[in-house]
Amino acid sequence: MCHKVLLQAHLKSLNIQYALFMSLWFMMSEFKDQVRAEISNRPVWEKINGAGFLVLGLMALVAQIFHIPVFWGIAILSMGVIFFTGGWRFEIPVYVYLGSLIVATGVAISILLVSDPAFLQTWGISSGVLSIGFLISPVMVFARFRRVFWWSLFPAAVLGGGTIVLLFTSLQWTDFIFWLGLFLGIAFILSGGYLRLLGLIIPGCLLSSLGVGTYFAFDMAIKSPVVSRVGILLVWFAVGWAVISFLSRLWCSRLIWWPLIPAGVIGIVGLGLFIGGDPDNAAFFIGNTSAVLFVAIGLYLFLIRKGMHS
Repeated sequence: MCHKVLLQAHLKSLNIQYALFMSLWFMMSEFKDQVRAEISNRPVWEKINGAGFLVLGLMALVAQIFHIPVFWGIAILSMGVIFFTGGWRFEIPVYVYLGSLIVATGVAISILLVSDPAFLQTWGISSGVLSIGFLISPVMVFARFRRVFWWSLFPAAVLGGGTIVLLFTSLQWTDFIFWLGLFLGIAFILSGGYLRLLGLIIPGCLLSSLGVGTYFAFDMAIKSPVVSRVGILLVWFAVGWAVISFLSRLWCSRLIWWPLIPAGVIGIVGLGLFIGGDPDNAAFFIGNTSAVLFVAIGLYLFLIRKGMHS
């Protein structure tokens, strides 16, 4: 009789434990289903953001625990991979662009962390990686969606110019003016050519000509009077105005002839200062007059004559 009572009590205890286990199981299943439903109902961009920041946080935690600084760069790179993959999979151009750019940022930060940041070459290489990132990102977007993020050329130009200055020049102020002016001008010209906007081509030509003119006029290796240097700068500036007419005919299918007026005036003033500052420059100018004359005839035949008559 006693054993029977004990057995019944034991069975009753097992039933209670089983009931508790099954209740917990059902609660966990219901909670999991609810969480899954909530996640599936959220917008795609929230999922991509959540996954990206989760990976970033986990990798940053590893960097803090194990004192491995380079993991900060790897964490940012991993976040960029999540953004890029999500944008590519769910057809979100902005996330493809941001993902590629964040990957480049992670690589640049990793280079700074594994190298000595006191060296300008390290900053130059990192700047170059970021510049390449700004160039590759719109290429990826175009490859997937056939959309052009043309404005990415401008940060790429600034970073690319800084890279060349830091890695390959003697760090004179004329080097900064030359490369930044040249690259920014090219970015404006390419953007204006793609959009068929003369409003972008004009500053592009002028920036490029000013950058090149400043370098050739005020480079420390050139020994000329200040007046002649200003003349060289004005001549290059006049070339920039003349190129506006050339590109307008080439890309906009119509001749914009009025930039030739400031080009002629500024060019004559520049030649006057160039020769007046140093009379010996007159022989150089006369000796190259034939080349200038041929260029003027070519511009007339290619641009003005056809454009004026039409």
